[in-house]
Amino acid sequence: MKLVRFLPCLLLLLAACGPSESTDEEFAEEQEVMEESTVIPSISDTTIVFKAGDFESSVIVEMPKTSFRGTILVLQGWNFPNTSWSDSSDLVELASDAGFALVMPDMGKSIYHKRIYPQTRKDWQKYPTRTWLVDTMIAQLQADYNLFDENSNNFVMGLSTGGRGALIVSQENPEVFKAGCSLSGDYDQNAFPGDNLYRGYFGSNPDQWSDDENPVSFASSWKVPMYLAHGGADSIVSVAHQYRLQTVVDSLNISQNGWAFRVDGAAEHNYDFWASEVETIIQYFEGFLEDK
Repeated sequence: MKLVRFLPCLLLLLAACGPSESTDEEFAEEQEVMEESTVIPSISDTTIVFKAGDFESSVIVEMPKTSFRGTILVLQGWNFPNTSWSDSSDLVELASDAGFALVMPDMGKSIYHKRIYPQTRKDWQKYPTRTWLVDTMIAQLQADYNLFDENSNNFVMGLSTGGRGALIVSQENPEVFKAGCSLSGDYDQNAFPGDNLYRGYFGSNPDQWSDDENPVSFASSWKVPMYLAHGGADSIVSVAHQYRLQTVVDSLNISQNGWAFRVDGAAEHNYDFWASEVETIIQYFEGFLEDK
């Protein structure tokens, strides 16, 4: 928060210049400006149910028990409950201690696709798109509660398919998110044509595999730095996904802009690995706070 950064400078100035001659009105005006620079969400711990077509998405909001410093959008893996992070890791506690609010939507079997296609499996067509996630859920949380205000510190994190979502959602909305994190994510579907989740949503139409459903297709416009970590022993989502993405980042010469990559050679596709990364993720996001 800018208040934290401003106070040390103000104290040094007062010490150097002697007693302040500012009037009470001037001081009140300064306080008002500082308060306006930080948008505090007007919400407490709760669960909100949103409609996404025929699908009802319960969105869990966990507010920090310390001073608010930012908001993290938490995306689950494919068909994971939106409580999986909180049930299987210390994310809620560590985020609260660091001043972060958490927003955890239920995305069902979504692969964070942009839209539904005629080729999409009928039983998967009800699950939320990332268009709904941003244009409906985030937009309503902004309007009603000041969550994800564009002047605040907003981040996104996800695991597995949710890691894919974290990459795409952050890069498509750099005005909202300052940084993101993906654990064990899958990214470039063109490099993995046999993947059944991609085939179930996109069918065999090459346009759905290469255009805006593929984050690598618009990599030249990426602006949001990411921390990506993967298990070298992952038998569900191959670490080749991360190596492929790192090659793309290196080719664009953007890796020096805050991007970070890590491979844990012995780690698998499970919460033993993901839970061990939570503290690192929080520290990574803290590096982008305006009040540090």
